[in-house]
Amino acid sequence: VSALLAASSAGFFGLSVISGVFGSLSVLAVAASVTALVLTAIAVGPFRRLAATRRKLRDAGYDLDL
Repeated sequence: VSALLAASSAGFFGLSVISGVFGSLSVLAVAASVTALVLTAIAVGPFRRLAATRRKLRDAGYDLDL
């Protein structure tokens, strides 16, 4: 989803620059979407480890039901 957000905001920014409607909010939207993409990519590893830990706990009988 964050990759789709980055691509769509970059496309909208390109379209607005081509049509001559340049706004600082468009630049901020592109920066925010790229930041979301980077943070999502960074978080994938820890969330996979968390899922594995939860699976091990569930198999050991500690169903946290989160």
